[in-house]
Amino acid sequence: MSCNEYQMFIHQFLENDLEIQFRENLFDHLSSCETCKNYFSTVVSVQTTLREDGQEFPVSLNQQIFSSFPKVNEKGTHFSNFFTLKMPAYLTYAVMIIIVVVGMLFFNQLNKYKEELHETALQLKEQKQTIEMLYHAMPTIEVHPVSTNNL
Repeated sequence: MSCNEYQMFIHQFLENDLEIQFRENLFDHLSSCETCKNYFSTVVSVQTTLREDGQEFPVSLNQQIFSSFPKVNEKGTHFSNFFTLKMPAYLTYAVMIIIVVVGMLFFNQLNKYKEELHETALQLKEQKQTIEMLYHAMPTIEVHPVSTNNL
């Protein structure tokens, strides 16, 4: 695993979301990797500082942040959101369904042609056997030349 994956494990561990089987791997890696060990101590110190500070942000800060966002016109937002957000997804789903249906039709047609080819091959085999049987069943013909020319 890469150090980036172990750094994600560090965050999961500190949030108590890391599964037990990955904890052992994380601590083994921390014992051998100085970069991840420094990252772990930095994250722990940042979290500790944030907990100790305990300072709440003022309510006016939230209002200032939300007021800085551009106003959305309520009229027509549902229609425009449908075409900007959902329409490409619906179009993709429709195209995929069409591709699957066309693929199934081609597959069925291919199976029909395969069966017809198999039946034709069997008929040719039977005809070949019939011709060979007729050829071998014919009596041998002896040809005696007779001269009708009196020269």
